[in-house]
Amino acid sequence: FDLGLDERRSRDDGAIRGLRAGSAAQRAGLVEGDPMVALESTFLFPDKEATVTIQRGDKEVVIRYLPAGEPREGFAW
Repeated sequence: FDLGLDERRSRDDGAIRGLRAGSAAQRAGLVEGDPMVALESTFLFPDKEATVTIQRGDKEVVIRYLPAGEPREGFAW
């Protein structure tokens, strides 16, 4: 499972961090350093969209994309 960015650093910093070149996140329009308002992802299911809300100027922009890779092991409700 690959969001195409460093999820922990992005959450901690409140900005997109560790964006990988050529990743689904980059292709969807995320840019390293984008101020991040929210990140929603079901990491157990890469066939479900990740939703990232970023701040661009005075607007919030919602970007949705499918992460890459295989599902992670874990428990889902």
